[in-house]
Amino acid sequence: MANPEHLAELMKGVESWNEWKSIHLINPSTFSGTELREALQNGIDVYSLPFRADLRGADLEGIDLNHIDLCWADLRGTNLAGANLQAANLMKTDFCQANLSGAILSGASLQDAVMTQADLNGAILIKTSMIQTRLRGAILRGANLKQARILGSFLEDVNLKKGVLEKADLKGSKFKNANLNGATLEGADLRASNFCGADLEEASLRGANVRSVKLCDANLNRTDFRDAHHLTWWTVRDAKNWKKGIYDTAFGKMLAQIIQSNEDED
Repeated sequence: MANPEHLAELMKGVESWNEWKSIHLINPSTFSGTELREALQNGIDVYSLPFRADLRGADLEGIDLNHIDLCWADLRGTNLAGANLQAANLMKTDFCQANLSGAILSGASLQDAVMTQADLNGAILIKTSMIQTRLRGAILRGANLKQARILGSFLEDVNLKKGVLEKADLKGSKFKNANLNGATLEGADLRASNFCGADLEEASLRGANVRSVKLCDANLNRTDFRDAHHLTWWTVRDAKNWKKGIYDTAFGKMLAQIIQSNEDED
């Protein structure tokens, strides 16, 4: 339920609200989703919400909050399906179990954000900055993360089936046990990332930089490594179904020789 005092101030107009907010909302608040919608409808400035604004469980489906500053906000369990958060400041924001399916987060900053078990099905995160972001167990089926910066982030057990990570910077990120079936990682920078136990069946890593990538127990059935940079025998040797991967002709011949040598030794 909306805070009656907040709504009363909102109804007084833009200048009154902004003055009142600067005095009364400097500490963590319970600024609700209803109040947020009311403010937007009345032209109120909400683009610098109270520090650590509490919007837990709010229904903000389809809301337009592009360029908003929600740094440190609590959005656990919030419904932001189809919302526009383009270029928003979402650093250290808590989206745990939030619904962001179909949301637009292109160009947003999600550094140190918590998105554990969030629903990001079909979300658009083109050129999004996700440094040290926690996405364990998140659902990102068909999400578009083209050219995103996902550095040192935690994506264990995420569902990125048919996700698009083309030319994304994924250095040092952890994708352990992630579902990347049919995902596109063409031209991505995967240096020092961890895909142990991940399902990469029919994923495309064409032209990706795979230097120091960990693939132990990863499923490489029909994984496309053509034109991949720094691909070696040591990259794939501890993975599952590496024999069924798709490789450049020269690399494929080298693997065939290794297989033949092992068979001869047996």
